[in-house]
Amino acid sequence: MVVGGTDSTSNTLKFAIADMMNKPEVMKKAQQELDVVVGKDSIVEESHIYKLPYLSAVMKEAMRLHPMLPLMVPHYPSETCVVGGYTIPKGPDHHHPDSPKDMHGAVILSGPPQGKANDVSASPIQGRANDAGRA
Repeated sequence: MVVGGTDSTSNTLKFAIADMMNKPEVMKKAQQELDVVVGKDSIVEESHIYKLPYLSAVMKEAMRLHPMLPLMVPHYPSETCVVGGYTIPKGPDHHHPDSPKDMHGAVILSGPPQGKANDVSASPIQGRANDAGRA
């Protein structure tokens, strides 16, 4: 169990770093945020995480670009439909349809488009269902 979680975490970090190396402006902004919140002579602690929205957005982008299970079947509707009052458009949904495979650190910071659910509510690893062992 421990090894499985460690491998996926380390792979996500590797992809995030590789993506930032290809987008120096994203790396610079993340570094500036870390310097302001954590400082140059300290290490990141759990209490800092909620004060690092840009870095969190970058990590979410890395997970979007490089899912842990890349062989999963794509999940998007074949036709436009309405679910719970939300309109789900046909095909994949990207905040940047012209460059969906590029890292855009500010995508998640801008919030969900009008009438769409927030990214956390749609994430299978966050919220009440984040731990199968929790009673």
